[in-house]
Amino acid sequence: MKTVFSNSQVPHVWAQQTQPNGHSQSMRFEGDTLYSHSTPIGRIVEVRPPGLTDGGAGQETRVALLTSNTYSVTTSSKHMPAARNAVINLRVFYVPDVQADSEQAHAANLAYMLVCYAKEINRLRRKRDLWALAYESLEPIQQDARAYAQIFGLPEPTLNAQADAAAIVEFRAAWNARLDTPANVARRTKACEDRAAARERKAEREYAAQVARDVERLADFRAGLPLNTSAYMRDANGGAYLRISGDNVQTSLGAHVPVADARRVISLIRAYQSGKCPPPRDGAQYDVGAFHIDTLYTNGDIKAGCHYIQFAEIDAIGRALGV
Repeated sequence: MKTVFSNSQVPHVWAQQTQPNGHSQSMRFEGDTLYSHSTPIGRIVEVRPPGLTDGGAGQETRVALLTSNTYSVTTSSKHMPAARNAVINLRVFYVPDVQADSEQAHAANLAYMLVCYAKEINRLRRKRDLWALAYESLEPIQQDARAYAQIFGLPEPTLNAQADAAAIVEFRAAWNARLDTPANVARRTKACEDRAAARERKAEREYAAQVARDVERLADFRAGLPLNTSAYMRDANGGAYLRISGDNVQTSLGAHVPVADARRVISLIRAYQSGKCPPPRDGAQYDVGAFHIDTLYTNGDIKAGCHYIQFAEIDAIGRALGV
């Protein structure tokens, strides 16, 4: 069993939980816990809470706990984004203690979520703009807190995002009414219009720049240049790109599998996609490197953990490998 990986590969192998441990130069995982150096930054938890469904009878439902703490530049700006990217297919909770394994520890994590909720209320009460969107800001925190309590057997918090949002709207409306002289209204209206126009111009510039960067990054990826967490990319449909890198097929999300495994699985996918073999049996999974394919679609697209890969990309790699 291979246990030494690149930094980009470690979170993917950890997220799939297909082996007990693995490490790179600065990241590692032991069982369900992911570490940046010696700091635990993520944990996969197997649960079956009431009201949540899983992928099939007898399978546990997984959630991910990711740290809400801030650490070094390397941990916060490189390792944490890689961890988040690897568990986008799971329900994720951001908590201060990812290794919580007791009712008291989980209660402390829930208390942190409630503090975040209270801070968001105070922030929205001070906002001059966007306070009307208070419910959209509060409701996700409320849902996370309720789900966390349900999953880990804690009393459900008595939050009411709808009522709290209405109170914020009422507060801001009353506050603004005191300032609503004709001159102030005209000045604020003009300022809002100017800010909206400036945001639109900025968004257009950023979109054009992003398109140019994506074209350049994809060209660099195809050319075999080194890939890091800040260069991860997906196509417009959320699919990963593929390339051949030495003895491996590498994804644009930092994972890789041996060429020999890729050839074997691509042959199976081609046969299924062309109708030359029946669909996989219920629950059957194709192993490829340290991963397995969770879903094989009728058009040949696949889903493996956080990866969705379109058949066109698989087909191109297959042709390059002579499959």
